[in-house]
Amino acid sequence: MITRSIAAIVAAFTLALLVHLPAGGQEKLELRIDAVDTKAAPEIVATVSVLDADGRPVVNLPRGSFAASVDGKVLPVSDAAAASDEGLGIGVVLAFDTSGSMAGAAMDQAKAGGKALVAELRAGDEVAIVSFSDSVRVVQPFTRNRAALNGAIGGLVAQGNTALYSGVVQALASAQGSSLTRRAVVLLSDGKDFGGVSRHSRSAAISAAGEAGVPMFLVGLGAEIDQPFLQELNAASGAQLSLAPDPAALAGLYTTIGSILRHQYVLKIDSSALEPGKAVRLKIEVTQAGSVATAEAPITLPVVVTPPPSPVTGTPVVSATPSPTIVVKDEGSSPVVPVLAGAGVLAVAGLAGGALLRRRRRIVHDEEMRLPSGREQQAPVFAGSGALPEAPASDSWLEVHLPDGTQRYPLGESPVTVGFTGDCDLRLPDAGSQRWERVRVWRREGRYMLHNLSRLGVVTVGAKPATWAILEDGDEIQMGPCRVVFRTSATTG
Repeated sequence: MITRSIAAIVAAFTLALLVHLPAGGQEKLELRIDAVDTKAAPEIVATVSVLDADGRPVVNLPRGSFAASVDGKVLPVSDAAAASDEGLGIGVVLAFDTSGSMAGAAMDQAKAGGKALVAELRAGDEVAIVSFSDSVRVVQPFTRNRAALNGAIGGLVAQGNTALYSGVVQALASAQGSSLTRRAVVLLSDGKDFGGVSRHSRSAAISAAGEAGVPMFLVGLGAEIDQPFLQELNAASGAQLSLAPDPAALAGLYTTIGSILRHQYVLKIDSSALEPGKAVRLKIEVTQAGSVATAEAPITLPVVVTPPPSPVTGTPVVSATPSPTIVVKDEGSSPVVPVLAGAGVLAVAGLAGGALLRRRRRIVHDEEMRLPSGREQQAPVFAGSGALPEAPASDSWLEVHLPDGTQRYPLGESPVTVGFTGDCDLRLPDAGSQRWERVRVWRREGRYMLHNLSRLGVVTVGAKPATWAILEDGDEIQMGPCRVVFRTSATTG
């Protein structure tokens, strides 16, 4: 009876969550939208999978096979490249439940499945290994070294409770640290969050899945999985849920997922006809040999926010104190831009006898901002030359504070991206962990400004979370474990 029940559950969820039947009753094709990236709008990038009736990837489809639309309005597809093409590698996080209930055959088959997935990927792809039980560990940061990955997987040990919620959050955070633009999380769990060891709540894990923009492949093992939670993750992120009734099915599931990831398509779609800030549903259609399949995904194009102007100060205030910095925490779905009106400044200056507005910041405490014990911080990397130059000719610079001293990065007129990922102009050391915070610093009308680009993590200016900030001399920017100080010798009116 138990076996029949499990089989029924598998069949029901496979139909409801994995299969998007094409119109007209045809069942030869299945289309999945694995991720949609709108950051570079009006060009949006959709990562999709096309499968045949047996669940095998359909390869070598030309651009003309794909079409995109919103509410019947056609959106041009400018490119449709197979993920196997050069330059379209993927960063995959393999997250394993290593709680005590996984001991024995389940752990052995999970290891075999993980190694099988690694074997499916190409040389240019990279993988990170995360485990969760009493705590969450990044067992192996992103690497392309297959021997190191197989060794990390082989060393997993099942014991303790289940920090499932924190495991989801860490897996998504680790994926953000990949140097590749295409990313995915494959997470295995055989039960519920158990033992009170998660540092994150259920709702925090679901929110992280919805905000990360990283496709998730969820593998539920056995009959004790937290089925409602996995369904909520599916609804929040468009995750693909697969169920394994017993450990023997794991290796085949992981091999299939690896093959799907290796044969995804990356579509570039022109969304110029859409209104920024409006929630819509993107429909993608694929046609192959007379069969048609469609899938939809919700998207909202970002609203381009013009940075605030330099404060109007009017008559100079007699004071050696720098002009005020306004930092606003983003509490909603769109950035809150600080605006300081010149008339307001004059009024305050007149009524308060020249006293300046104080900074409005809200203090938060984040234990993860401290460096992990026993790890040495490495030197930052300047993307241009491999080393940080001194700044004798610049009137403003960033100081990166390290245990063995301080290094300086000169600022000029061009925007500078600072963070932990490989595409940053100034890449900070992450002490061997996976960090995802990143900010942009640029000059506008003689003042330097900061914009927090992070989806996850906390960036603070003066110990207070910041979305936008007008930087003043001595402002401390905390990004994960790194402390960066803005310095300037320039005078502003």
